[in-house]
Amino acid sequence: MPYAVYMTPSELRKFIKEQGLSQVRLAMLLEIDPRTVRRYVLGESEIPKVVELACIGLVTQRKEMEKEKRK
Repeated sequence: MPYAVYMTPSELRKFIKEQGLSQVRLAMLLEIDPRTVRRYVLGESEIPKVVELACIGLVTQRKEMEKEKRK
């Protein structure tokens, strides 16, 4: 059975920076405790696949909102 590839702490840090978010803002958007995001970023806790998928969803949602604004 193949192993799942999860988002790494460095990928999460890159995502936060590229999206212009803070760790606290990301936590608010994901409806999780900011300390949990901090643990993910520091590599103290494994980043669940659902968090990675939620980050993808946030990007998709932002793109759709920008697309709608241009209309």
